[in-house]
Amino acid sequence: MTAVRSLAWSIWQRNHLALKIITAFVAVLCLVLRFFKGEGALVPVLSVLLLFMCYLGLIAIFMYQDSDVGVKGSTYPSHMFALPVRTSQLVLTPLCLGTVVLLGFGFLVSSVLKIEFHYLPTLFMTAIYVMLTAIFWYPFGVPYSKLFLTLVSIPVLIYCIVVALQSEISEATVCKWLVGLIVACMFGAYRGVVKARRGELYVFWWQTVEAKPVAQKPIQWLKFRNAFAAQRWYEWRQQGIILPCLVAFLCVLFLVPIYWNTTNTPLYSMSADSEGKLPMIPTYLWTYTYLLLWLVPVTAWVVGCGARRNEVKNSDRSFYLFFGTRPMSDGALVAQKLWSALRSSVLSWGIVLCCLLLLLPMQGGMWDHNQGMIVNEKMSIYSLLIHFGTPLTAVNFLAGLVIFIGVTWRNYAVGFWTEMSGLKWLRFGYPGALLILAFGGPSALNNIRPNTASELEVFTCISIIVWIAIALRVVIATTLVRKHLRAGLMTRQSL
Repeated sequence: MTAVRSLAWSIWQRNHLALKIITAFVAVLCLVLRFFKGEGALVPVLSVLLLFMCYLGLIAIFMYQDSDVGVKGSTYPSHMFALPVRTSQLVLTPLCLGTVVLLGFGFLVSSVLKIEFHYLPTLFMTAIYVMLTAIFWYPFGVPYSKLFLTLVSIPVLIYCIVVALQSEISEATVCKWLVGLIVACMFGAYRGVVKARRGELYVFWWQTVEAKPVAQKPIQWLKFRNAFAAQRWYEWRQQGIILPCLVAFLCVLFLVPIYWNTTNTPLYSMSADSEGKLPMIPTYLWTYTYLLLWLVPVTAWVVGCGARRNEVKNSDRSFYLFFGTRPMSDGALVAQKLWSALRSSVLSWGIVLCCLLLLLPMQGGMWDHNQGMIVNEKMSIYSLLIHFGTPLTAVNFLAGLVIFIGVTWRNYAVGFWTEMSGLKWLRFGYPGALLILAFGGPSALNNIRPNTASELEVFTCISIIVWIAIALRVVIATTLVRKHLRAGLMTRQSL
């Protein structure tokens, strides 16, 4: 019992400030959602968004937030393996505490949102926490296997629950399945920590290899032409590869629902040919391709603003101290980061293009705009591109691709700017402020002129939001430059 109390005390001492902030946020947001009676969806949407962020914070606290998505072994803190405590206590103490806290959080949110059946969303949120814990604490022995399993397991779990409910399976039965999943994941987390504590590395399903001393295995040192190439390789392995992996996962999610598409939609935004015919593409593509294109820069912005490996996030201004011994200038060190972001952006959009090329054999059609009827419904998208495409279309496509790559690179690199500022309020406040501006700005401006804004007025509103963000950026950058000049951290010649 003393060991359990000590482990619980260590979790509290390490995260008491975050837990207090989350508790205060949850209380305020629940009161807002409970008693808000105004018009518009801005306040409820922002409240639910912040509640979701609180939920992610609770998962990080009880899963040990220093978890690394790229590590081969277990992400359970290795320094705790030396404690004179049973493995079951090491595992079950944070797991049980996290389960109890998330169950209470789920019941509270379900009651505030007035969900009739409280148990299903509550157990679903708890199952995700326990499942992620099992994935991160188990030593699979494959780099980035935890990232891959996380991106696969959560959509599969959601899909299974939706299919079960659509198949008229009772919610009580689904809850029993979730309870079984929670118990199974707890056992998996326990087995993973047991293997990690023994120093074992799980390589294959049928084989377990014990860890050997480093001295018995010769180290294969990589050879580089110069220090620039070595630093470039390091930046790519540390953070550049994350965005292409996430974009590949988004493309897989985008391709899966196409199987159920059965209708086509005319492209009225394109000009008709000489016979007054318009191309028709699958309705799913017309509806959700914009979402895929929008998610790539947003994902780059999320990765740039902190979703990187933990040793990079926790370092001083995003640089290791031993970087100071590299025979490179400050600008050269930063240039390798920017190069890694550019390569990651180009590779990500290359993955998107490959995803879109797979759609060319899909069946489309032609729509007669004059007669209002379908003329041909068995033309592939490739045939439509050949028929309606022009050299100007190709030029516009290439120009748009370059713009998308530039925006993605910009969003990726903006995180380096906040990280290297050395200011915590900027590191955490900048993403939060942009989230509120991105989600709340359009809703607030739309509420001012509901259902009456023309396209020009909508464009004006978007321009106002963008210029506000640019003005804030210029003010913060000017403040940081003046601070560094006064502190002697930089000179006017270095500008």
